[in-house]
Amino acid sequence: MAPGDAAEFSGERLFGVAAFDRVVISYALSMIPPWRTALQRAVDAVAPGGCLYVVDFGEQEKLPGWFRSGLRAWLAKFSVAPRAALQAELATLATRSGMQLRCGPLYGGYATYAVLEKPRGPAGIGVSGPSAI
Repeated sequence: MAPGDAAEFSGERLFGVAAFDRVVISYALSMIPPWRTALQRAVDAVAPGGCLYVVDFGEQEKLPGWFRSGLRAWLAKFSVAPRAALQAELATLATRSGMQLRCGPLYGGYATYAVLEKPRGPAGIGVSGPSAI
C-alpha cells in the first residue's frame, strides 16, 4: 500500500507497475472534488483484459423522500456528494476507452455499481499484473 492522490494516480510511480488486472473504487468518487479526473486515471490504470469496479452513492431515486433528504443532509456533513452524472460519465469513458460497461442502481438507488472491462490485446493476448485496490 502507498499514499497517493486519485486524481494524479500513477501505478508506475507508486508501485512500479503501469497497469492492473483489477482497479476498485468504493464509495470514494463522492468525496473527490475532481472525481471525473480520478475516474479517468482509474480507467487508464486497467490492463488489457482487466476490470474497473466502482460502487458509490446513487441518486436514491426509489427511496422514500424523507429518507433521501435525511441521507443527503447526513452525507453533506462529511463533504460527501453523490454524483448525479456518474452513470453518464462511465458510459462516456467506456465508449472512449473501448471498454464494456455493466452499470446500474442498487437498493432503490442507494448506490450505483459499475464494472468496466477492458478487452484483451490482439489475438486474445492480455497483460497480466497485480491488482490495485
